Amino acid sequence: MHASVERWLGILSTGVLRDDTDETAAIAAARIVGEDALGGLREWFAAHSTAERQTTECAVIEGCIAMVHADRVVTDAERTQLRLLIDASRLDGAHLRAMREAIDHEPGELDAIVARLEHPVLRELLLVLAWELANADGELAEAERGTYGLLAARLGVTPERAAALRDAFAPS
Repeated sequence: MHASVERWLGILSTGVLRDDTDETAAIAAARIVGEDALGGLREWFAAHSTAERQTTECAVIEGCIAMVHADRVVTDAERTQLRLLIDASRLDGAHLRAMREAIDHEPGELDAIVARLEHPVLRELLLVLAWELANADGELAEAERGTYGLLAARLGVTPERAAALRDAFAPS
């Protein structure tokens, strides 16, 4: 996974940059979605209760879990990246445990996950995270490509925008 991407959830949901890695993560996210859009997402998180923020963070993580399960093989590299994402999320203890346990289990229904992701910028960042996770093992299965397209469609992201998000960290 691109350095610091796993930190997005924690910094966006809390609004707190703890170190240089968090700052690098925020800069990368702003480059992808734009500073104004990212600021709007931060405001959205700030306007919601802790419980609502944690529910949203769990939905993002569950979307990522769905992506790594797309090819029916969760590799050690994907598992490691998911754990980094979960540990950087700043979820409370119960949610952390639940998300860690969810890694090795079939994800919930995609529509139920998507329904908990209200903000369009968060939906876009989920796509970037999901694609990065699918690439964590260095191999992209056709099922992962298909799941990415399905996830983008369910999230209401156009195919053109989904392609741009997919290529966000591609070499120039």
